[in-house]
Amino acid sequence: MNYRTASFTGREEVSFANETREVIDSVSFYLYPNIGLEDENKPRLVINRVVMSGREVPFSFQSRGFVLRVALPNKIGPGERSRVAIDFSAAIPAVQQDETSLLAHFLDEINDAIGEERADNPSREIFFAADDAILLGYFFPMLATREVRDSDRMPASGVKSAICSEVAGYEVRVIVEDGITVIGSGRAVRRNGLSESEGGSGNQQVVEFHGNRLRGFALIFGKQLKSVERVVEGTQVTSYFRAGSERLGLRMLELATRAMDTFGRTFGPYGSPTLHLVELPLPASFSGIDLPGIVVLSHAYFVDFDSPQPHLPGIVRAQADVIKAALEFTLAHEIAHQWWGGIVGSDPRRDPFLDESLAQFSAIYLYEMAEGPEIAEKVIEQQVRGTYFTYRMFGGLDTEVERPLRDFRSRLQYAAITQAKGAFFLIAMRRQLGDERFFSALRSYCDEHRYSISSAEKLRVALLNAAEDPRALRVTMRRWLNDKHGDEDIGNPGITLFPQANTGMRKLGRIFVWIGRAAARPF
Repeated sequence: MNYRTASFTGREEVSFANETREVIDSVSFYLYPNIGLEDENKPRLVINRVVMSGREVPFSFQSRGFVLRVALPNKIGPGERSRVAIDFSAAIPAVQQDETSLLAHFLDEINDAIGEERADNPSREIFFAADDAILLGYFFPMLATREVRDSDRMPASGVKSAICSEVAGYEVRVIVEDGITVIGSGRAVRRNGLSESEGGSGNQQVVEFHGNRLRGFALIFGKQLKSVERVVEGTQVTSYFRAGSERLGLRMLELATRAMDTFGRTFGPYGSPTLHLVELPLPASFSGIDLPGIVVLSHAYFVDFDSPQPHLPGIVRAQADVIKAALEFTLAHEIAHQWWGGIVGSDPRRDPFLDESLAQFSAIYLYEMAEGPEIAEKVIEQQVRGTYFTYRMFGGLDTEVERPLRDFRSRLQYAAITQAKGAFFLIAMRRQLGDERFFSALRSYCDEHRYSISSAEKLRVALLNAAEDPRALRVTMRRWLNDKHGDEDIGNPGITLFPQANTGMRKLGRIFVWIGRAAARPF
């Protein structure tokens, strides 16, 4: 890693098995940093060479550089194994400081609500370089587990919502200049200087990570990061934060340890030795991101309202409770994804609601266990029903929860339907089954599909198996997942700010947001 130029070179060696019932003559890899690029764009992740059995083999690209297809020199039969080595490099796109401020986040959310354009900055929430940090999520060629349709289209909800991967073991070795904090998805087994025999120049460090049963790997490089840590049921939980965020960094650690304990007791053990929480300057509209063994939280929301903030605008101070609640709920939601999407995998392009509804419900349940039912109800009103109401107020139409990722046209629609309405589906399941049967079903579902890729039907089966009256439960499932009764069951805000059609008010809104973007600067 060259931190100064925000670029890197890498070599990947993959051992894989043919788990199909057919003989294969090629193997594919996903290049997630390249997803959504246009034909005229240069690829961010470049493949330099592919080697098998000591010789170079031909390769090609599909889906505008998103899919790498490697021709095998020898066909591989069912159950047989092979190895491939790939040399790759990348120039990491920059994220400017004014794109990561709280005002920029607010304006981007408004633009998403009133606009109809899809995201135009592919993969930037998982692959970027800021002034004092670099995030590399899924930065290497990832072995493709199954065919991905519409793979050249950038999901409206961001690239992270489209990633599907089997679990694998990882051994990762990183070389970077001294003075840089390196955080990885696995457990660090070595941190020291690079010796001359290893090609070191005297001012470089080497960090090695090991990780088991991970659905990918991420690296974070940062300057002047501080940290605090605790151990929860054998897992070292570490909170990394910038100078000035000490109180919030400790608060995030306290909430994370509570979440790890609650989710572990309710759904099953976490099973990994580390979990990292990291404050980073995320691009506008992404308040948090879950990665294997890592939760990234937007620096924009790290506002310590309990300490003097003389330059903080009054409009932000007036929203202090909202900003605090958003940060803490985001943390709970993203940690829940370590279970739903991490331990129990899914194909988010086919069943995006599956992980999102479970993570949203789990975050609500954490508040219920930690602070009581009354606080949980307030969280539901603000974070869940409020999201659905906002979507409806901006002209969004109620729709089915169970629908493929390609059908979602904005991040607000994705949040209102998969997360909010999806969470209400699980609340309805809990009410109908009762706590004992409901949580027993979720625990069994997690145990049965641990480290595999699940589906919506498998969740249905787990819930139906717990029901005294499966037929009645199936009717409720259909109502929430496949019908359009959101306004009846969740409520209706009673006002529409912008109709669904692309009216002059929507055009005016876009002009307002464009002006606001030009003026958006860090506080």
